[in-house]
Amino acid sequence: MRTENPMKAAEVINSCGGVVFADDKILFILKNDKWDLPKGRIEKNETKEEAAVREISEETGLLETDLEVLEQLPTTYYYKIVDGVKRLKKVNWFFIKYTGDMNKSFKPVLDEGITECRWMSVDNLSEVYQNTHVRIIYLMDFVNQKYYLWD
Repeated sequence: MRTENPMKAAEVINSCGGVVFADDKILFILKNDKWDLPKGRIEKNETKEEAAVREISEETGLLETDLEVLEQLPTTYYYKIVDGVKRLKKVNWFFIKYTGDMNKSFKPVLDEGITECRWMSVDNLSEVYQNTHVRIIYLMDFVNQKYYLWD
């Protein structure tokens, strides 16, 4: 008996997000009481890179013009419940350099469950790792293996 390929189902939620860095810091959001990375759905007629930059800007208040996409990172997949239905979420991730003012105030989107945005030092990510999703740890490990950002 063959099972339908969930990757081809119309119910797949396609989204994009970013590992945003500046100096020796990475931007995290506290969403629904867990540390996460900014991400969201792709809109019609939008490239993946445009979606990632727009979503980061919308969820944090950072200016799109201060976000420079450097390259694509591995895609992650996970299931989430939407309106009582289990749906596969595909997230296309990008490595993004922040070129703006590091003292700029954040504007977290409270109605999306984002209560805090914070630059975290790459030397002290233990707070994040103790309260995040496995996919975020995987992504951060990939970034560190490739760019040697921390020990």
